[in-house]
Amino acid sequence: MKDGTAVLTRCASMDDPFVTLQVHNPNARDGVFSVTVGLQDSAGRTVAEAGAQEPVAAKDTATVRLGVAGTGHVDKTTHCTVEPRATFDW
Repeated sequence: MKDGTAVLTRCASMDDPFVTLQVHNPNARDGVFSVTVGLQDSAGRTVAEAGAQEPVAAKDTATVRLGVAGTGHVDKTTHCTVEPRATFDW
């Protein structure tokens, strides 16, 4: 099984403390993929990281909303980065 891809579609904010991603499964069967997101401050320092394991149907793309309010750093976040490789777990 191949790894998938992850694309950031929306960063977290105080009004909406969720990071939104699109996760694509290139495989001919369903799978679960790990995704990782970094929250950065205005100086580009990573203030928090969050991750999840998400199921994605075969040859499909899933929208993932990852809650990051629990990191305690949403108020310092000015931008987000996502690891573009969504690792196939099972």
